[in-house]
Amino acid sequence: MLERDTANVFFDNKNTPQRETATEIVNEAFRAMQSYFRQNPEKRIAWGEYRGFALKHLAQIDAFSRLDIVVGGNKSTPNAISRTNGPSWRMIVDLGEKVKGMRVYPGGQSGNPGSPYYDNMVNTWAKGEYYDLLFLSRPDEAPERILGKQTFVSNQ
Repeated sequence: MLERDTANVFFDNKNTPQRETATEIVNEAFRAMQSYFRQNPEKRIAWGEYRGFALKHLAQIDAFSRLDIVVGGNKSTPNAISRTNGPSWRMIVDLGEKVKGMRVYPGGQSGNPGSPYYDNMVNTWAKGEYYDLLFLSRPDEAPERILGKQTFVSNQ
C-alpha cells in the first residue's frame, strides 16, 4: 500500500478534518519522533543497541553463543549485518614490497567454550577493529609474537 495506494483510507488520521496520504502520515511520524527525542535526549538509543546482534554457535547452542553484541550497520551497508548474520573473517592486505595485513573474525582462537580464548576476538570484531597479521619472510624468522614452535616429522 505504501508504494501503490498511498491515498488509501487506512492512512487517514481520523482526528483531522482533511484526508492524509501515506507520505503525510510517514512524515508526521518522523517529525513526532524527532520532537520526542529532542525533548527526551536520555531516551536516545544507538541503532546497534536497539537492534542488537546475536553471534550464534554453529550448532545454535545459546550457552555457547554471544547474544548481547552491540554493533551498527544493517544488511545493506558495508558492515552488512542483520540481527543474526554478519561478516565473518575480515581482512585488509597491503601487497607492497613488504606484505602487511590486518584481520579479525567473530570468535576466538579456541574452539573450546571453556577457554578464555573461545570468544576473545568478538568485541574487537564488533568495534570494527583489527589485529595485525604476522607475515614471516623466512621459515626461521622468530619475532617476539611467536611464543613457541612445533615441528612435525614424518617417519617415512
